[in-house]
Amino acid sequence: MSKYDEALVLIIKIEQKYGSIGNCPETDTDLQKVRFLLGEDGNHSKSKKLNFDERQRIISYIADGYPPSRIAKFVKCSDVVVKTVANEEGVFFKPTFNYKIEQKGKPSYYFGRIKDLTPIFSETKTSAKFSTVSSAKIYLHRLGWKLTRGKRYWKNIADGDYYKTSQHKHFYQKQGEDSFKFE
Repeated sequence: MSKYDEALVLIIKIEQKYGSIGNCPETDTDLQKVRFLLGEDGNHSKSKKLNFDERQRIISYIADGYPPSRIAKFVKCSDVVVKTVANEEGVFFKPTFNYKIEQKGKPSYYFGRIKDLTPIFSETKTSAKFSTVSSAKIYLHRLGWKLTRGKRYWKNIADGDYYKTSQHKHFYQKQGEDSFKFE
């Protein structure tokens, strides 16, 4: 059961007990559990006070390309806190790369969706438009490439490798940690 399902069960229990959640006293343990699960208590709320080191860790994780939910687990706060820090510091989240293709002796390519592969093979005479992962794997295998799936973050991409997001029109080469292109 997800935390939202658990919170819903507790809210229904509160409404059965008090007739309405508005009639529930602040000291009710079920209400406190709901607030904790939904990130509305004093320790997980948007207004949580972070010390300098926690803020720096969040900024570092954002630079590494981790998504807000993952960072929140690392720092033990809510997604909202992570997004608030990013907003206050003027840093942007990088996407997660779900696919990687590689060929021995050549740079690897990282991308989020199978259809993002098309620009790589547009230079060849074949029109490579992939609709499924299995069709892409077969096609790429014939050309000597290996396609793998899995979540990869910005920090996992080596300098010299290429990346593409759904917002990019073509692949860019990674040249250092600060070389991500936002379009």
